[in-house]
Amino acid sequence: MIVKENGEVAVKAPKLQEVRWIFEGVPSWFITAMRKLDETSPWWTVTKDVEGTDSDWHGDGEAAIMVFQEQFDSHGWRDHDGWIEQWGQTILVSEPYLVEANALVRLLDFVNKCNLEMKIFGVSNHFPGRTLRIMIWPKEK
Repeated sequence: MIVKENGEVAVKAPKLQEVRWIFEGVPSWFITAMRKLDETSPWWTVTKDVEGTDSDWHGDGEAAIMVFQEQFDSHGWRDHDGWIEQWGQTILVSEPYLVEANALVRLLDFVNKCNLEMKIFGVSNHFPGRTLRIMIWPKEK
């Protein structure tokens, strides 16, 4: 906590790792989890061998993100999402403004069904003091 000369109190939030773009470096554990949620999605075939692009993110990584976005709309627990490297692994991060009860239930179902771990922090990078940080990663085997 910082007290300014005029008596105002300011809280300095710790600097967290920046979240990288959701389509960049999609980890294999996440692709497996999304296949488990919806193995019949047409995204698994339409993102293969996209002609006329230099992008390296087409394929299963892109398909997994598209399935993820269909399964969990941005009005639930998923907002301002992407990846960080922490604890020796790639972690899914979402920084929503709020999480309502029904969205939390869906999040817990997803984590349990796909054998994942989760933590919710009261500090985030997106809009510190206004958003939460949800971190998801695979359970150790």
